[in-house]
Amino acid sequence: MKKSISFILIILTSFTFAQMQSYKFENVIQYRIKSDFYSDFLDILSTKDYKTHLMITRTPMGNFASLKVNDNMYSVYSEEKNPKVFKIDFEGTKDLLGNTFLVTDNPSLTNSIIGNKYVANRTGQKETILNQKCEVFNIFRKDNNNDDGTEICIDTNSNINTVPFINSELNLKGLIYRVGHNIVLENVETLQNWIKKSAGEEEVNISPNDFIYQFDEKTELEEYRNEYKKQKQ
Repeated sequence: MKKSISFILIILTSFTFAQMQSYKFENVIQYRIKSDFYSDFLDILSTKDYKTHLMITRTPMGNFASLKVNDNMYSVYSEEKNPKVFKIDFEGTKDLLGNTFLVTDNPSLTNSIIGNKYVANRTGQKETILNQKCEVFNIFRKDNNNDDGTEICIDTNSNINTVPFINSELNLKGLIYRVGHNIVLENVETLQNWIKKSAGEEEVNISPNDFIYQFDEKTELEEYRNEYKKQKQ
C-alpha cells in the first residue's frame, strides 16, 4: 500500500505550466478486482465535481493510468523530469484500441458508439453495500446468445458515474458497487482522508496543492497525430 501511495504522490507533486489546463483531485473511488491468486486495484481520482478523472490500475505487473477529460479518455504517462505533466501514451493507446487504431487518428479510448452492445435487465433485487442501497441488474451481450449474463449492482440515482470506467459500452449511469463477485467497491471518500488512512502510522504531510496536475490536450493531440502519420506511412 505504501508503494501505491508513493506512486500517487509522485504524479501529484505541484508543477505549473501557464499554457496547460490544471485540475485538482479531491476525491477517490477505489475498486478491488479479485482473481484466484491476487487482487488488482482500480483507483479513480476525481475533481470535486466528478467531471475529470485519473484512473490508476495497480497490478503486480505495474501501474497504468488513463485520464478522462470531458467525453474523452486517454492513456497517459508522466516523465520523470515533469511528474505532474501528463502526456498521451502512443504505444499504450495503440495496444488498447486494437484494430480501431487503424481507422482513426483520435487517441480517445471512448471514441466509439456507446451503449448498443449490452442489454441491462432489472432483477427487482436490491443490496446493501458499504451501508448504501444499490439495485441489481443482469447484463447480457446482444451478439452472444450463449451469454448467461453478469450481475451488476448500481445506484442509478448517484451523482457519481463509474460505469464508463468499468464498461464504457454499457448504457447505464451511476455508482457501481459490484460486478459479479470479482469487482467490488471498497472506498468512496476524499483523497486526503484516503491517503492518511492508507498510510496508517506513517506520517504523511499533505496539502491541497499536492493534488494538482496539468494536461495540454491540444498539444498532446497534435503530437499523437504526428506520430500516427509516421506509423501509417
